[in-house]
Amino acid sequence: MIKKLKTYTTLFHLLGWLLLCLIFFVLFPLLYPVALHIEHYLYHLVLLLACIGFYYVNTKLLLPHVHWQKNAWLYGITLLLMMVVLIVGMNQFEQVLDLNIKIHRALHPGQAYLSKRNGFFISAYLSVFTVFIFGIGIAEFLVKRWNLNERIKIQLEQGKAVAELATLKAQINPHFIFNTLNTIHGLSYMDVDHSRKALVDLSKMMRYMMNEDQLESVALVDEIRFIEHYIDLMRYRLPDHMELDVAISRMDNSYTIAPMILLTLIENVFKHGISTEKAAKIAIHIQLNNDQLHLNLSNEIIHQARKTKGIGIENTKKRLVLLYPNRFMYSTKIENNRYICQLTIQLTE
Repeated sequence: MIKKLKTYTTLFHLLGWLLLCLIFFVLFPLLYPVALHIEHYLYHLVLLLACIGFYYVNTKLLLPHVHWQKNAWLYGITLLLMMVVLIVGMNQFEQVLDLNIKIHRALHPGQAYLSKRNGFFISAYLSVFTVFIFGIGIAEFLVKRWNLNERIKIQLEQGKAVAELATLKAQINPHFIFNTLNTIHGLSYMDVDHSRKALVDLSKMMRYMMNEDQLESVALVDEIRFIEHYIDLMRYRLPDHMELDVAISRMDNSYTIAPMILLTLIENVFKHGISTEKAAKIAIHIQLNNDQLHLNLSNEIIHQARKTKGIGIENTKKRLVLLYPNRFMYSTKIENNRYICQLTIQLTE
């Protein structure tokens, strides 16, 4: 990216100087009805070299050290002095060449040459070119500085986002392990065989987490398989009077998803939807429609929810904002004493 930008900048400069060459050595001679002397081309060659030198002195030496709120006045004085040096120097060089006298004699034979009037026009001519060269240099420098600041800003934002994602993912794993171990601990008092099977399932999930969690994205089919293992593990917690409605559609191997982006939401329905006293239903529906993944969760409201928000849900929402900007829809609502959570993720950009 940086090499391409430098290449484009070099081409831009070459085209600019080529355009100035065309103006000096092609366009200007065409404006005269007579053939110009060699002194005209020599004069404008020196002027061209002076413009190039002043341009790069301005952009490479002066502008990088300008602090607009501190020494802009000093920079302005320096430019004015450089303009005076260019005008005086080129006027002296023109007098050495007798350029204007020769052009005047070719255009107006027999007429007197008015040096003062012509000197004024020459000074104005040089001033216009000097201001133009300095203006182009300042504009290019300001655009470059703005682009550099934007790139730095983007890099800082990306670095902050990466660090924040790493922190959020680091918080998810202990949260998940704590909840799962708590489930197995409770199960060990009721059914030893099921608790052993649950430990085996947990080991498979831990292996997946260690292998895939450091990746930015994983295969969607693998992530859904991980979710299915988790649901199977949670089945051991359900009393007989609880109903679990799971519907997961067939997944496409070509799609990927951020690892464990769905886990916390599914954890939440088990955490708040299991009743030890009355019949209740937990519903987990996952469907892939083209490139959109739909997650629909619902559970009975067993206990009045606390006002404080869980760290897991908040982390998930932050990860969604960072990983899928403008590509997800998340909503929650309460309907007929059921808490309903819906998430849609567009898997492709």
